[in-house]
Amino acid sequence: MRILFAYRDDIAAGGGAAAVMGQTAAALRELGHEVEIVYEVEPDVAGFDVVHAWNIWFPGSALAQLRYLRGTGAPVVWQPFYLHWTEFAWANAAVRHVFAPERGEGERARLQDAMADGTLAVGALQRHLPNEIVPGLHDALREMLGLVDRVCACSAREMQTLTQITGATHTPWTLTRHGVDAATFSGATPDAFVERYGVEDFVLCVGSLDGRKNQLMLVEAMRGTGLPLVLIGPSYEPDYLDLCRSRMDGEAMWIDRLPRELVASGYKAAAVHALPSFAEGSALASMEAAAAGCPVVVGNRTSEFEYYGDLATYCDPADRTSIRQAVETARARGRAAGYRDALSAHIAGFTWEGSARATLDAYAKLGSDRARRARTTLGMGDARTRAIFASAREIVGTPGLQARYASAVSGSDDVTLVIGIPPGSADLEERLVAVAEAAGVEGAGSPDVLAVVIADPPPDTLGDAVDAVLSRSEPPAALRGTPSLDGDDEPALRAFAAGI
Repeated sequence: MRILFAYRDDIAAGGGAAAVMGQTAAALRELGHEVEIVYEVEPDVAGFDVVHAWNIWFPGSALAQLRYLRGTGAPVVWQPFYLHWTEFAWANAAVRHVFAPERGEGERARLQDAMADGTLAVGALQRHLPNEIVPGLHDALREMLGLVDRVCACSAREMQTLTQITGATHTPWTLTRHGVDAATFSGATPDAFVERYGVEDFVLCVGSLDGRKNQLMLVEAMRGTGLPLVLIGPSYEPDYLDLCRSRMDGEAMWIDRLPRELVASGYKAAAVHALPSFAEGSALASMEAAAAGCPVVVGNRTSEFEYYGDLATYCDPADRTSIRQAVETARARGRAAGYRDALSAHIAGFTWEGSARATLDAYAKLGSDRARRARTTLGMGDARTRAIFASAREIVGTPGLQARYASAVSGSDDVTLVIGIPPGSADLEERLVAVAEAAGVEGAGSPDVLAVVIADPPPDTLGDAVDAVLSRSEPPAALRGTPSLDGDDEPALRAFAAGI
């Protein structure tokens, strides 16, 4: 296949979504497919079998790109990385409110308790409301789902929350879980990291420092425990980094970036890897840590139940006590015989090849997806599995055509004759009824017939909606390339009706 991956240049090229895209592209190439990655809102789609658009972020450019791609007529798959930001929209404001520099410790403790039990409101934002992280996001998401043929989702949780927040339930989807390069991390050793930083029995967190990944609450949870905390990752939110550093005690450190090999060594050296995110797919850093056999703590709002089962330790990201207890539990689990090996072996089952094969399965379903979409749009949703199109004018103007069709096809066949009636043709509708009565297609056992209003000339989507055309004439442009059936060829009609 020739596959076009459509990204945009307003998104961080080094982020997790871009990493997943790159790994998927590499795995598809290994399987023998051609993948081109572009960073344009309106890419040239000519010559590609499928266009695979990536990432909901930023919503404005993402929506513009999907609108454009829909207009090209190309088959479109979408990988949104929807993280269900409704709680995070509240939490992001709440954390900054709680940890504002002017707060006294007593007031901050009370506000943290209110945050943990969900009673803290910040302006109009409350924990359990369908808050929008940016205005208009939910309407934009609803439109995005209507513009694509199929969604690739990293978890069932992603699709559950996406359909809940939009109310859109008809877009088909395929589960394409993230993979991990397990060998790189399982084969690492702790020596290089310990030698460089002089820490042992520590809590590690790898990931960009930002409100969604929630390192500030992790810092707060670890204060006073005596356990060293090491944060590794860049920060694109300077105010958030300042808050984190203001709450670090002498046992905590922040490291901006490290080479991949040294991060792998850090996973091996750490007692626990904790990333208590408010909104996450399945963070690649946590998967890498697990591949190294490092016990992982993750938020209980995420998709990660589907990746780790009971091998991870889960916490409430809004509750510092829950985070601390989860770290203590995970640390104890890491000392249990066989646990680290079991965790590493389990997560190694998530491979980029597996993700690529699931993606190919999504592509394979696009033909039926487009047919379903076109039929729904054209009012043909009640048609059976196979649909044959005939123009009302030809049915009326060719004596015996419908009768000969009825002699070859029965009501037990999984096929529908869709008769297209041009708009505003009341006289034609009356004549069509008379022809149907004469052909005897209204009684028990007669073939399934569906009359729909179709523009003349018909739209291009008609070619996606039907499997054949019943005609002796030159088909309209929308149906060129669609198999043609002659009403006088009863064996061909019977074979088509039987699905042969």
